[in-house]
Amino acid sequence: MESFIFFTDGVVTARPFQKEDAPEIHAAASESQNETSFWLVDLKGLSLSDVQEYIDSQPEAWNEDQAYNFIILESSTNKILGGAD
Repeated sequence: MESFIFFTDGVVTARPFQKEDAPEIHAAASESQNETSFWLVDLKGLSLSDVQEYIDSQPEAWNEDQAYNFIILESSTNKILGGAD
């Protein structure tokens, strides 16, 4: 899998996860841990290293047609809005 934009309408952009996304994803997951841990038990105790390992695993998943996880960004700022896993 190459890193590429696979959707943008100029307002939002959806693309595969990239290594530089890890700190912001980790911060968002950590910030909302108390509110989401009931439903998202895997996020409890999530470390930056865990997020980096997850991102590193994505190209293989894409190449083997096992998963097509992606991140959603605000196009003008590249701020992370969400993702699909």
